[in-house]
Order: sequence, then structure tokens, then C-alpha cells
Amino acid sequence: MEVLEGMEDVDDIAYLKALEKFTNSDWRRIIALALLMEHISVHGLLNQNKFHTEVEKLV
Repeated sequence: MEVLEGMEDVDDIAYLKALEKFTNSDWRRIIALALLMEHISVHGLLNQNKFHTEVEKLV
């Protein structure tokens, strides 16, 4: 939220849409899962159990 608020020259409509997504628990899970999947694709899946543990934390 601090990053979003600190950004300059952000369109009001885009800001409100982002704010809605960051404050909605379902969207936070979607965003967190997307970031986790990106991290895994970049660094590789080191431990299958660790992946399932991280996903379970999000759900």
C-alpha cells in the first residue's frame, strides 16, 4: 500500500482499481500466488513440499 501511495502520476482510475485489489482478500491471494509462481519459475522448484506449504499459506 505504501508503494502504491508513494507513486506519482498514477491515473485516479488505475489507483482506485489497484487499491480495490490490494484491499480485497481474494485479490491479495491471487497476487501472492502469481508472485510465488513467478519466483518459482525464476529460481526453479527446489522442493515440491515447500511449494505446497507456501500455497497452503495463501489459501
